[in-house]
Amino acid sequence: MRHQAIPISQWPKGLCFDLARISMNVDELAQRLNVPVETANDDLDYFKAIIVDTAFGPIAFQQYRGMPDRSTLVICMEAQADTRKLLHDIASIFGIPAERFVWTCLSDQPSPR
Repeated sequence: MRHQAIPISQWPKGLCFDLARISMNVDELAQRLNVPVETANDDLDYFKAIIVDTAFGPIAFQQYRGMPDRSTLVICMEAQADTRKLLHDIASIFGIPAERFVWTCLSDQPSPR
């Protein structure tokens, strides 16, 4: 399935929300979704990312250069009323198995950023 990619330059500036960390690297995910990987940097480090448009807004998959064990952050632009449903929808739409979610914002642990 072809997903609609959004260039990093079009990601709105401002606050973002870490939804999850998955044990899948960005290149693997981009190949699976058939979207291009972009590289950029922010105030933390250099990163690779893909941003995909969805019915619930753009979702970014971002892997910082120093992230351990090939893990990738799953990020959305706005806080969601039903985060559990959003995570379920992301897993379903993008074909990410539940066991690949190593951290979610629903856990008691701090964000892995």
